[in-house]
Amino acid sequence: RMIRRPADKVEKVVSPTVAAPKRRSGKRVKITSTTSARANRRRENPLLVVLLWLLPMAAAVAAFATPFLGARAYEYLMSTGHFMVREVVLTGTDQLERPEVMELAGIRPGTHVLASDLEAMARRIRSHPWIANARVDRELPDRLMVHVDEHRPVAYVVLERLWLVNGSGEPFSEAARGRSLPLPLITGFKAEAFAPNATEGMRAMARADVRAAVNLA
Repeated sequence: RMIRRPADKVEKVVSPTVAAPKRRSGKRVKITSTTSARANRRRENPLLVVLLWLLPMAAAVAAFATPFLGARAYEYLMSTGHFMVREVVLTGTDQLERPEVMELAGIRPGTHVLASDLEAMARRIRSHPWIANARVDRELPDRLMVHVDEHRPVAYVVLERLWLVNGSGEPFSEAARGRSLPLPLITGFKAEAFAPNATEGMRAMARADVRAAVNLA
């Protein structure tokens, strides 16, 4: 069954003139799959030869220039005041005062946020007898975050001298003169059990005995 289209529809379809494809000027290049043909084409094309020579040279120049540019960028970052420490957020302290922690960390005017060795800072803070753990983080552009965990004393123990012990039964600091805490006093332990040359087994047994004594106190 044939359906006739309206005349105006037919005119819209057939009236546009299709332009003939343009012929490309220049030599025709025949694409072959042989390796020798590609090699011959490279030799015959001077521009391709120059490009093949320039690309390795450009790569070598880039490899040489990158460390130089990186060094200049590093010099700029280290010299600009944009990354100098302007704020230190300290958390977790109860026994230690802020200036003491800052001195331990080595944070002072002119400290550079990017150049600071954060692990070294934390290690120096942990060297204080009252500090169980410490962590230092940076927040760009100009802030350092210092978090400390202090030992929590649970008793005094007599080990030739008076020591404070934490909840693990580990003596961590000698008791300061003129400073008294409302803690039980435990006696009957030998200082050799917590000496630096004591074996880990001896120290573990001594810590367990201290914990038991604290629970009974």
